[in-house]
Formats: sequence, C-alpha cells, structure tokens
Amino acid sequence: MQSSTRQFAPDLLKAIAIFGVVYIHSIWMVGENATVYITWIFRAAVPCFLMMFSYFMARSLSRQEHPWRYIGKRFLHILTVFIVWSLAYSLFREEWLMPTLLKFAIRHFGGGSWPGQFFFFILLQLIPLFPVLVWAYNRPALRIGILAFSAATYLVFGYAHHLVPEILLQLKMRPFFHSIPYVFAGIALSRGQLPRLSGWWTAAIVLIPLEFFILSLLGREHDAYVTPGVAIASILISTSVLQLRLNPPRNPLVSGFICFAGANTMTIFVANPLAARLLARFTHDWRPVDPAPWLEIPLSFLFASIVLVMCCGMAWLIKRIRLEGIIN
Repeated sequence: MQSSTRQFAPDLLKAIAIFGVVYIHSIWMVGENATVYITWIFRAAVPCFLMMFSYFMARSLSRQEHPWRYIGKRFLHILTVFIVWSLAYSLFREEWLMPTLLKFAIRHFGGGSWPGQFFFFILLQLIPLFPVLVWAYNRPALRIGILAFSAATYLVFGYAHHLVPEILLQLKMRPFFHSIPYVFAGIALSRGQLPRLSGWWTAAIVLIPLEFFILSLLGREHDAYVTPGVAIASILISTSVLQLRLNPPRNPLVSGFICFAGANTMTIFVANPLAARLLARFTHDWRPVDPAPWLEIPLSFLFASIVLVMCCGMAWLIKRIRLEGIIN
C-alpha cells in the first residue's frame, strides 16, 4: 500500500502538468483574451516536467550498472520520437519542400515547427549532459556558482528583458542552462536533500500570475518561462507534490484516468497539437468566434479536456498496434 501511494503523487502531478500543456496549445480555438490569465498559471507545467525528468533520471542512474548505456538508450528514444513527430507535423506546414537540406532542417526541426517541439531540444541536451551536471552538483562550490549564474539569468530574462541579446531571445528556453535550477532541484529531491514540504506549498502557483500581472502593469516584457516567479513556484510545487503520500481517489474512473494520463504524458505531449487540429476542424461550423470572456474560459477548459481525452485514446491505440516506444 505504501508504494502505491508514493506512485500516485507523481502521476497526479504529471496529469495536471500535461493538462496545462494541452490547455496552452488548445486555447487558439476559442480565443486568447480572457484565457491568457489561465495560461499564466499553466506556465509551471514544463518546468515541473523538467524537475520530474531530473528526479527520475537521477534515481534511475543510481541503479544502473552501465549508466552510459542507459543514457544512450534514453537519448536514442527521445531522438526517434522527435524525428518521427517532426516529420509528421511537417506535412501540415506550407512550403514543405525547401531549397536546401539545411533550410528544411531549420524549418521543420528547429524547435518551433510544432507546439512543444522545443521541449525535445531541451531533453536532447540534458540527457547526454546529465552525468556532467550530477558531477557539478556534487561539488558545492561549483554548484553554488552555477546556481548564482542561473539566478542572474532568470532575473535578467524576467525583469530586464531589454538587456538580453537578440539571439538568446530567439532561442527562448531551448538552451539547456535555463533548465539547470530544475535539474539540480530534481537531483537534490532524489537524494532526500530538500526539506519536506506540505501540500500547502502548491499554493506557490499564485506567484506566477502575480509576477506576470505586476510586470504587465509596469509595461515590462518578459519571457514566458524564464522568470524568478516561474522557477520558484515550479520547484516548490514539484517538491511538495512528489513528497506527498497520496491514496488514489476511490472512484476507479477518476483514479484510472489520472494514472493513465500520468503514465502516457509523452504521447499526450506530442499528439495534442494534432488532436487540437482535428477537433478544430470538426467544430469549425459551430465553434463561437471571439466569444465573451464569461464563455471563453469555460469553453477553453472544455476544448482542452476533449483534446486530452483524444490524446489518451491515441495512447491506447498506439499500445494496441504495438508501436509503443517507437512513436511515443
């Protein structure tokens, strides 16, 4: 019983985070006026995934007899999924054929071809670098120096956006060094080196909309992910939830859906833009255009929920046709 309760908390966090990703990728169907305030909250989704990646990666590596072989398998798997889905989404883009191979690669594999593609860029850097980052974490002086650099980076991207070089603005969150706070926090959590936090610390989510609201009042541009509020809130939320010992809900449908979504976040992550396209096409004739704010928000949650269910159906189908581990 104890192991099962420990396993449900990560699935719950992953299920909530993947819904946040789906929501951000789906709101274009109903409008982005009132819903923008909801997306502020869900900006914690990707950072939470990065911290969970580090947490589970550190735990897995500590049990491996051949860690580099394990890293190689993880890297090839992520690379395969990235290539397969990037090629699939390239078919939906105009000017599919480009004059040169380089331009084709940049257009369809550059990290912005489909929603969420940038996340694979981050993973493809972090996986081979993970042993190096663990080595750096194990040296206190180096760890403190790297974290100080990360803190300065987040302060500049968050509060002095105009000072960031244009090339870094174009890269957004793709460079791996933006993920270092989550990597180090995940390593520390896997070793039990973070203080135990109660579930009340999930209330830290309010830091993100509060920060974004103040910056908007001040007329300050800022990155959607690289801000101090996003980093602090995401680390506190991930730490508190992953430390909880939760029992699954008694309703088997609710607990089953949460566990299934939590266990299939990769499929949902790559498939949700496609599901949103399909849903938009089927609802085109009756979907309201530029609805009132009181209607826009509930519609956004409805459409995101439908997309999530569609993606879970795709995950089930992929398992049935035995393509699991190849395209997800």
